[in-house]
Parts: sequence; C-alpha cells; structure tokens
Amino acid sequence: MIAVGVQTWGTDVAALRRYWAAADALGYARVTYGDGLWDFTHDGWTLLAALALQTRTCRIGPAVTYAFAAAARAAREARGHDRRAPPAVGG
Repeated sequence: MIAVGVQTWGTDVAALRRYWAAADALGYARVTYGDGLWDFTHDGWTLLAALALQTRTCRIGPAVTYAFAAAARAAREARGHDRRAPPAVGG
C-alpha cells in the first residue's frame, strides 16, 4: 500500500488550519509542518499541537526537526528511548 501525505509551511495560521482540515477530509495519510529557524515558519511543536485539532484520521508530525542530530536525540530522550549515558556536565 502506498500512503500519500502533504507538507505545509507558512505563518498564516488560518490558512494552515484550512489546509490541514482539507488534507484530512481528502484522506491523506500524513500531514507535516515544516518547522525551522526561519522567519517563514512558527515553532513547529507548538503549531503541531494547534493544528492537530483540525485532523481526525491522518498522522501528523514535523517535517524538519529530525534532520538535525541534536533535535532527534532530544526527541528520543523525551520519549525515553535514548539509552546512552547523558553527557558529562562541565567538561
């Protein structure tokens, strides 16, 4: 089975809500928000929480965060999946 998703970017929250609701209604399997450190995006994790209310069946997630090793490690630690020892403090 092939699953199709869409990736969204932008700062117009009203438009993003419409896009996410439409993607969910059209049966897309996944909708992502392209978070990043640029001026054309909001904080990805905060916006994902807000946009999740617009969906019922599709999976949601960040489009960029996991591209960066430090962010991926932080996400694993938050989920309790990182079994490595924490870094030494002070040196």
